[in-house]
Amino acid sequence: MKFATLLFFAAAFMVASVSLAPIRRSSDTIDLSLIPEFGIERGKNPRGDGNCDGALDAQGHAIPIPCECPPLRKAFIDALNENTSDIEPQQTIIGPAGLPWFPRHGNSTDDQIARLLASRETLRRFTCPDASSTFSAQLNVLQGNNGIQSSGTAVNSGASPLA
Repeated sequence: MKFATLLFFAAAFMVASVSLAPIRRSSDTIDLSLIPEFGIERGKNPRGDGNCDGALDAQGHAIPIPCECPPLRKAFIDALNENTSDIEPQQTIIGPAGLPWFPRHGNSTDDQIARLLASRETLRRFTCPDASSTFSAQLNVLQGNNGIQSSGTAVNSGASPLA
């Protein structure tokens, strides 16, 4: 009886361990050349209040962002590999299991837009605001908004679409 109880708990532990393990969303890692650059320097011009300079607003003034933003590049790449899907979703940018879609191949405008959206969502998971990168400005260029965000405010990033 003790053996059966021990066997039951061992099996239950194995099932729990497997179900709690991270789920690999893709069989291949992301090609580093497909990951957009932040376009913003981490820790630039500390203001003494925990904030540093982020992207520029319409008047050319730096938007304050936390000095720990954007995240370190390696941490960001690791998060993209772990928290995005390479399975193309139907009709949305969110793939299986609610993960953003990050196309691992192709360079069409739609592929670039999907990668920028997934990158922006991943950046937000680091609790970094959009001004921690030029992703929104790059999206506007790709979507033909000529530097105007959907909110109607101008964006001056100084970055090329996929710089």
